[in-house]
Amino acid sequence: MKTNPTRGESVGRRLKRAWLALAGRSLWEEFLEAGVPGRPEAAIARVGLERDEARRELGRLREEYARTERQTAGEIDAARREAVLRLARRVGPLLSQLATMRALVAEGKDVRREDLLTMVGKLEAAFAAAGISAIGEVGAETPFDPKLHQRMSGGDVTDGDPVRVRFVGYTCGETVVTKALVSRKEG
Repeated sequence: MKTNPTRGESVGRRLKRAWLALAGRSLWEEFLEAGVPGRPEAAIARVGLERDEARRELGRLREEYARTERQTAGEIDAARREAVLRLARRVGPLLSQLATMRALVAEGKDVRREDLLTMVGKLEAAFAAAGISAIGEVGAETPFDPKLHQRMSGGDVTDGDPVRVRFVGYTCGETVVTKALVSRKEG
């Protein structure tokens, strides 16, 4: 006696089998894609497919990260070059004038002190516009801050002690380039 292979199968399952046969796919392919509970081969195959897909995605993300990192580094370098170029354009003419003054002095000619001090003031203004700022003013009294000041002489100094600025320091943004040299305020 011949048994019916579709016996006990739902109509939907039989239609699906027929559709797959028409599409040229086997139940095994469908089984591996869908995964049937209790069948470890399907779970293993599904995990393998997911792993392969995850590896491809990881590779794609690594390439995208490397591309973004190169692009960002290029943009940072371009911005840095542009900032230096802007500063050079501002101070270039001033440095040229200072070089001329130095050459005049070397030839024994007089250079007015006021002209020199005016040039230095213009240089300081150009640097300030570029974000390079002075720490303190010569002769000014200020509370000692070890992040901004370096003791020059005159005994021990602790945070907050009054000191006098002897040589200004400079910051570039939030970074201290050179600390101001200070000494303990005389009694």
